[in-house]
Amino acid sequence: MDNTPFQSRSGHHAFTTNTAHDLPQGEIEEELARIWSETLKIFPIGRNDGFLESGGDSLLATAVLHKIQDVFGVELSLRTIFELQTIRALAEAIDDIYTGTIGNAMEAGTIN
Repeated sequence: MDNTPFQSRSGHHAFTTNTAHDLPQGEIEEELARIWSETLKIFPIGRNDGFLESGGDSLLATAVLHKIQDVFGVELSLRTIFELQTIRALAEAIDDIYTGTIGNAMEAGTIN
């Protein structure tokens, strides 16, 4: 278990309990973890850590959503981040959007 201290937004140190299986997996999760870490000012972020439990609020969620749109080119609602809560769930949603977009384009004949 990794008991690495990190500094929260309030400036106080806290400890993570990320284990190896909790680390972000794949490119989407790794990029989301980077976005969360930069925005929430905590390191590391596990793939199953909750946004609110990690210090997130509606203003920070808005910042995260703007960064997600910039990086991934997808628009998610504020409600989405609060309902899905974790990097893992958000990554799955983004992947579903990509899959749906590519699938729809293939069906329309714009991608072969």
